[in-house]
Amino acid sequence: MGKIYKIRIDSEVYEVEIEEVIKEATHRVYREVKATEKVQPKENIKETAPKESEVIKEESKEEIIENNVEYVLAPLPGKILKVMVKPGDVIKKGSVLLTIEAMKMENEIFAGFDAKVADVYVNPGDKVETNKKLLKLVR
Repeated sequence: MGKIYKIRIDSEVYEVEIEEVIKEATHRVYREVKATEKVQPKENIKETAPKESEVIKEESKEEIIENNVEYVLAPLPGKILKVMVKPGDVIKKGSVLLTIEAMKMENEIFAGFDAKVADVYVNPGDKVETNKKLLKLVR
């Protein structure tokens, strides 16, 4: 429920309700996660079971390694105008990665963190839809 206001237009008074609308972020980054499962024979579980602290340390190392890959997705549908990076480039937070034209406006896509470009999925002239993978970055 929003706030209710009275507005006067000429000599008429109108009652209006105003709601706050929260917009979604205009760009999303997804992480590639690989599932790993360790299998031990049932008879050796008691003898070889690691201590709880060892399991936590081991899992957190795997998580750090597997969560290094992130994708830059198209925030809106449009046409790729410029790609400023290529695989192997090291980029800094805030640097321009590419430019998308949408509704006759040029929209620059910036790096959100320091990374290395692992792969580029688009070329100038390509048309993209929202959430299409544009780049693969490795932290």
